[in-house]
Amino acid sequence: MNPKFNEDTLSEQPAIEQLKRLGYDYIHGDQLDPELKEDCERTSRRDVVLISRLKKKLTEINPQLTEETISKAIRRVTHIQAEGLIEANRIFHQDLISGVSIDQDIGAKRQKLTVRFIDFENPDRNDFIAVNQFWVKGPKQTDCPDIVIFINGIPLVVIECKSSVAKQTGLLTAIGQLIRYQDEIPHLFHTNQILIGLNLFGARYGTILSDKEFFHERKTMWRLQKGPLSR
Repeated sequence: MNPKFNEDTLSEQPAIEQLKRLGYDYIHGDQLDPELKEDCERTSRRDVVLISRLKKKLTEINPQLTEETISKAIRRVTHIQAEGLIEANRIFHQDLISGVSIDQDIGAKRQKLTVRFIDFENPDRNDFIAVNQFWVKGPKQTDCPDIVIFINGIPLVVIECKSSVAKQTGLLTAIGQLIRYQDEIPHLFHTNQILIGLNLFGARYGTILSDKEFFHERKTMWRLQKGPLSR
């Protein structure tokens, strides 16, 4: 039987294998789809943050936090108060880099504590997973990005893979889908830090709301190193 040469075998699977070699854990999206699997980590396809993973890591990274404060920190990620995608993304980016200050009751007094979502000083303490075929339900449309990278349960990177038949055409098609997803499932991109379109020949990367011409070509072999958001 001849091997199948398609988008999955020539682009998506090699990307996943590279991520695994770099130390990312891998989960197929079916395992995180509440419409396909009972008792999975999401209660709805509208959920884009893996709450149980985020709660676990917040507890480990911030051992001084109470259960109530952890719940407030999680809500800060899942219900960003903003008027649009760009504002939501800006707010989250600031929280991610600097931490977020939350009031916590300590006995009879109240004090402000800084909550960290990622342990930048000790990258191995964080939870890195790559998920492919991750179904997300938006206000009017349901989409399935090829690969989503989560750090501590927060979706930070979205990758779209295309056929290697034509280098530039495939990359531009992937970027076009990433742009379309932002309109159809915008809440997935509230926490996004980088977008990547790739095929066997190369990759282009950009940020939310970037037009196609502002996605930059990776000139050397693409490496999504474990802990991509270093300071």
